[in-house]
Amino acid sequence: MNKSVLLLGSLLFIAAQSAQAVVVNWVDETTYGIGDASGTPLAVGDKVELGYFNINDATIQANASNLTYLNTHFTLFDSTTIGGPGDTAGIAGYFAASSPNQSTINLGLSGKQIYVWAFNAVSGASATQQGIFTATTSNWFFPDDNAIPNTTSIELNQVTDNIIGGFGVGTSSATGSPQSLFNTALIVTSPIPEPSSFALLGGLAALGVLAVRRRRS
Repeated sequence: MNKSVLLLGSLLFIAAQSAQAVVVNWVDETTYGIGDASGTPLAVGDKVELGYFNINDATIQANASNLTYLNTHFTLFDSTTIGGPGDTAGIAGYFAASSPNQSTINLGLSGKQIYVWAFNAVSGASATQQGIFTATTSNWFFPDDNAIPNTTSIELNQVTDNIIGGFGVGTSSATGSPQSLFNTALIVTSPIPEPSSFALLGGLAALGVLAVRRRRS
């Protein structure tokens, strides 16, 4: 076979592989940062994830205390840390990241809405607070591999939906001055009653029924 044909085929294959790669630039380095429920900027090293939830916002909120459930419905595209490498290195409450080249088609993310998931710890497993934020503008949707351009850039100051958490004014750990922060919310879990508690509740319910019967009689 002609060597030039082989070379051309190789170049076309490489080009095709390069085309199937999406990059998301995601930052909160300009106007707004992320703080905890008390308004303190998240610590350097705290985890922030970028991806997509395949459940609606109301279901996310209803299961806010069940991180295992949320994780099973979340497709991770990229992750970074507060104060990680880049323009925000060492700065609490802020991050700047560019995702590695990945195929949104292979991950099933082409055209899906982008979510930012932040924790007040180095991992979701050790976190006591979380925040989930998104927006409905076109740049907050994952591009298709073959889109031109197949990149998008998002900033936290574009957020329109605080799914978990809120928005308030915090205090800069560097200057002590007020600053705008998207705040995480406490992960509140409901304790499972002990068997003895179930028995007590059943007894109280029976007493309640008996009292009602006595009043009627």
